[in-house]
Amino acid sequence: FGTLLQTYKAKTNFLNSNLSLSYHIIKGLTFITSFGYNTSQSNQISLTPIASQDPSTQPTGTSQFGNNSNKNWIIEPQINYELQLGPGKLTFLVGGSAQGNTTDGIYIVGQGYTSDALLRTISNSPSTGTSDNYGEYRYASVFGRVNYNLDNKYVINLSARRDGSSNYGPGNQYGNFASIGGAWLFTEESWFKEHPSFLSFGKLRGSY
Repeated sequence: FGTLLQTYKAKTNFLNSNLSLSYHIIKGLTFITSFGYNTSQSNQISLTPIASQDPSTQPTGTSQFGNNSNKNWIIEPQINYELQLGPGKLTFLVGGSAQGNTTDGIYIVGQGYTSDALLRTISNSPSTGTSDNYGEYRYASVFGRVNYNLDNKYVINLSARRDGSSNYGPGNQYGNFASIGGAWLFTEESWFKEHPSFLSFGKLRGSY
């Protein structure tokens, strides 16, 4: 039953927050942005008192302390613009994203306690050992998209973005990406609607 005296306790505080804002600047032009932040803090303590061990071995007490912190933030602004151009609608989107993460922690072990009353104080430990960790992550991107929808039948879409991540080494942290796509909603054609069909919606799409 000695192990019943060996205690472990952990406490975690967590905060998660998000804010979204949108503003209609002029007709068809909208600015949207979102902010996010969360943080967590964890404290742990594990005690192995003398009273939990075989007294014939002349045991000493051991304490283990752990503290971990994690913080995340993100900002994502966007601008949308819609314009009626001839028989179709032209839509522009420009946006970006920036985010970061910081993680750090420390582990301390105290050994050789001759009194269980001192187990919770690392400063009274005859010998100590420590280890720690720290890490940072950063990400940023900008992107844009142009979309033209003609008569709700024919759609063309162009997009491009540039991303950067601290996960990669110098000279390889940024990448450029682009795509083009087109679609045909053939169920919107008059010749299709004139004939009864089991198909209510159909679209053919291709992209590169």
